[in-house]
Amino acid sequence: MAELLFLGTGAADYDWNHYGEPGVLGSTATLLDGHILFDCGPTTLKSIERFGISPADITDLVLTHNHEDHFNPALVTALAGHSRKHPLNFRGSPQACALVESPNCICHPLTAGDRFSIGKFQLTALPASHVLNTPDEEAFH
Repeated sequence: MAELLFLGTGAADYDWNHYGEPGVLGSTATLLDGHILFDCGPTTLKSIERFGISPADITDLVLTHNHEDHFNPALVTALAGHSRKHPLNFRGSPQACALVESPNCICHPLTAGDRFSIGKFQLTALPASHVLNTPDEEAFH
């Protein structure tokens, strides 16, 4: 059985500076089995700490798209820089991979239809209909 932890489900129009206050949700991020992170918005590291999770426990990060409520490249770099035994595996569009700057992060560019494994999980990057800043970039389910 898998365990899902919703670290944040907020909308893009929130003021992330007020995270933790009543009525203010965290930016989008979901943790699968304590080590696979889906999306990494502005409040993700605060959410991880709030739930008592060590950033070093996160082995993989899968990005659905690069809107700022789902993706903060500086936080990905910070997450990859935490004391870890192995590099952080990052999967996202080629455009998102180009924004991640960390020697301790291995980028795996995704396109719609790609199939990949993370531990016991078999995943497929399905195309999502979502308006993005760059016309040639893909969003994924």
